[in-house]
Amino acid sequence: TGAWAKERANFDAFLVSQESRSLASTQEALQARGARVDQIEERLGVPTVLWSERHATERTRSMAGQRPEQAARTHLQRFADIYRLTSEDISSASLQSVHKAKYGPVVARFSQKVEGIEVFRSGVNVAMDRDNNLVAITGYLTPHEAVAVRRSMAGTDFQLGAADAIARAFKDLTDTAISGRSLVGIGAKGDYSQFAFESGVSAVMPHAMGTPARAKQVYFTLPGGLEPAWYVELNVGTKSSDDSDYYSYVVSAKDGSVLFRNNLTVEDSFTYRVWADTTSFIPFDGPHGNDATPHPTGT
Repeated sequence: TGAWAKERANFDAFLVSQESRSLASTQEALQARGARVDQIEERLGVPTVLWSERHATERTRSMAGQRPEQAARTHLQRFADIYRLTSEDISSASLQSVHKAKYGPVVARFSQKVEGIEVFRSGVNVAMDRDNNLVAITGYLTPHEAVAVRRSMAGTDFQLGAADAIARAFKDLTDTAISGRSLVGIGAKGDYSQFAFESGVSAVMPHAMGTPARAKQVYFTLPGGLEPAWYVELNVGTKSSDDSDYYSYVVSAKDGSVLFRNNLTVEDSFTYRVWADTTSFIPFDGPHGNDATPHPTGT
């Protein structure tokens, strides 16, 4: 399948799905509630960009005294049905950060967990003005229906261990099959468990890890629900080379299939045209050249 292609192209099982759901509200009904949806994730039937349509003259200072987190949750509660969420889903969302600079918008960012396990890529951002009036909501949290089903199974739904998930990702990346027993745990950092080759395996393997492999439990959103999975990072090369491939994976904890593959190495090249001296190629101070700089009067 596409997930096992040898060119190691980026892959996302969520994006492969052709399922489509309509939004839980019409644009007319949303407009009556003072909102407009610009973009939708059709696989889940939820907005990805929602704008407040209230004009500046309609905004108030009634929420100005609230903490940004509290105000943001209030705005999310107001549109919970549009995002297919319940009040509990919003109150249990994890605050990631609040951006409040001296000027400009206030942004509260939330992520999602199910029984303490992160929902991969699930996150919502609430942008507000300085008085905590809603400006826009971007992103989304996985709908309640999928979360409720998974919550009832949490703790019993990870049939594949971390080492086996790393082994599956290793096979996909290198075309070399290993088992979970080829890896040994070397400790934990935060939510991640770290692994290295078992000493005997390391001696005979042509591959080497640039950094220890690491894995953590996640839930992966699919149109049909949340899939228990392992997020894995692999930095692997050969012993005869200083180069390595650095990829992140999400591997199903149900059947070991690859749900997500992403090349963490990004390369690009650019060509620039500048106003410069034709001999030294040193750029001028501006398109006008250097004649007026510094100013001849020194002012």
